[in-house]
Amino acid sequence: MNHLHIIKGKPQNEEGEMGVGALIIFIALILVAAVAASVILSTAYVLQQQAQQTGDQAITEVSTGFRIYDIFGNRINSSNSAIQLMFIKVGLIAGSGGINIMDTIIEIDDGYIEANLVLGTTANATHFNATYIRDKSPVNTPGEYFVTQGDLVMLQLNATDIGLNLLPQTFVTMKIIPKHGIPSYETMMTPSVYTNVIMSLI
Repeated sequence: MNHLHIIKGKPQNEEGEMGVGALIIFIALILVAAVAASVILSTAYVLQQQAQQTGDQAITEVSTGFRIYDIFGNRINSSNSAIQLMFIKVGLIAGSGGINIMDTIIEIDDGYIEANLVLGTTANATHFNATYIRDKSPVNTPGEYFVTQGDLVMLQLNATDIGLNLLPQTFVTMKIIPKHGIPSYETMMTPSVYTNVIMSLI
């Protein structure tokens, strides 16, 4: 007696369901990969921007600053035994970006008194004054004190009001400290004899 063996295959609808399921999984994998790639690219962009910003800040810190051209002492009249006013002629170092004098501090020390001065309309115990000798384009409007390349500015300090005793042979240290950049440091010794009312100190 012959036996008839019937091999049953999977129903067509079951095969169709498996195909749709595989397609859904494949699409899901593509979406996950796309999201992951987007996150990686976004993170890389943020890190690149942060690195560039840090680099720019570092360059600014080492390339921005004042150049001191000269420092003068003024006794106002020949009967005074000590220097009463100081004048500092400054510009920018080569390659420096602009500096706002309103954000600048002058630190001065005669060995007995140390003062930290900020910009003011007059030079007194807590403020220094600034006057433009040359103001290149862009020109400042009244009340602005932004120094750019080519500008020359005269800073005035009132040594008497500050309490400095600038007699002959007095050692003085000075720092001009911008908000961003390198401080300008100067040391000086006042002359051994004052023969003039106005004298150069460096």
